[in-house]
Amino acid sequence: MGRLSENCRVREPFIDSSLATGNCFEIHSVHSAESTVVIVAGEVDLCTAPRLAEELQRSLHAGRNTIVDLERVEFMDCAGLRALVSASAGAQLGRTHFSVRSEEHTSELQS
Repeated sequence: MGRLSENCRVREPFIDSSLATGNCFEIHSVHSAESTVVIVAGEVDLCTAPRLAEELQRSLHAGRNTIVDLERVEFMDCAGLRALVSASAGAQLGRTHFSVRSEEHTSELQS
């Protein structure tokens, strides 16, 4: 990711502890003038994917290049993948760059 400039803004993290599934989910964004890094942690599933999609759309609507950091994601189902694919398509339409990064593979993937 490199160093972020001093004029970057960090949004407050969103933390969702879903009682129904026992999931823990956290998302926050770091903004610079030209890009946003969306940092995701925990489990991305049917309950939490809408929050991910909302954060990605917010970045894309601002016209920023978007980098999604999945380093701390422990689980992602098809709802999470749908949010990523939708954001990627939105970035192409808006002519911005969209990328996903993770040094480790997501431990579980369900269809």
